[in-house]
Amino acid sequence: MHTYPTISQPQRTRVLCVDDSLGNTEMLSMLVRGQFDLEDVGTLNSSEEILSEVVGRRPDVVVADLSTPGEIPLEAIRALNKKVPLCHVVAFSRYDHAATRAAAKLARTMELFCKRSEPDEIIQALWRVARERATRLGSTLNLPAKSPEPHQLRTNP
Repeated sequence: MHTYPTISQPQRTRVLCVDDSLGNTEMLSMLVRGQFDLEDVGTLNSSEEILSEVVGRRPDVVVADLSTPGEIPLEAIRALNKKVPLCHVVAFSRYDHAATRAAAKLARTMELFCKRSEPDEIIQALWRVARERATRLGSTLNLPAKSPEPHQLRTNP
């Protein structure tokens, strides 16, 4: 009997997107699904359920809009960081000014990007957080050092 070597699947970073804008969550989900090393585990339209959904869906990274309705997003992020410290948060906002950056930092988000960011900037932020998470867990991820050009991003129909 001939046995074939097994090829292990690369570890994928599980991502949950939170935003009240359906267009934003669809765009973020599409970006995540377009990367071989990221896995889309769903979307939420409110920060109200972040904690319970993180426990249920077990994402590695939550991408959260800082102006989502429901529980104050920064308070939800603080609670999430306290109760599920292995899940890292990437915040995004339509505002890119010092007060927003300071508030995100106080809430212990790992990254902050502006809603006007280019897709490759968003993917780069997710990769940086995935690397940081892997380092904290004592593992490694085989992630590209640099984001592919926008025309190289894989999209699903």
